[in-house]
Amino acid sequence: MARRGTEAFPDLGAQCDREDCNQLDFLPFDCDGCGKTFCAEHRTYRDHGCARAADQGRTVVVCEACGDAIERRAGDGGGDDAAVLEAHARSAGQCGRDAQKKEGGGWKLPQSVRNMKIF
Repeated sequence: MARRGTEAFPDLGAQCDREDCNQLDFLPFDCDGCGKTFCAEHRTYRDHGCARAADQGRTVVVCEACGDAIERRAGDGGGDDAAVLEAHARSAGQCGRDAQKKEGGGWKLPQSVRNMKIF
């Protein structure tokens, strides 16, 4: 556990939990992976060698057809972006690209938007 502050100001800042640093930082960072406190120099997972960094990797793939953002975690083994988008398109009710398209190739607008008066 990081020792907080100084004698005069016990609640001010914290010391970096990295063994070779131990710097007193007045704006410390708490790692959401390992729960330790670090200075600005060691705040990232890579900089302090966080053991739980692999659990935090997330990416988002955006479907160009419907605009949905599909979250993909590193541990899911979902494959590449194309595989994630293909699974999204196959899922029932998830991708509304077919329901939103008009026969003429354009996009349907909701009734309330079509009747809207623009001044």
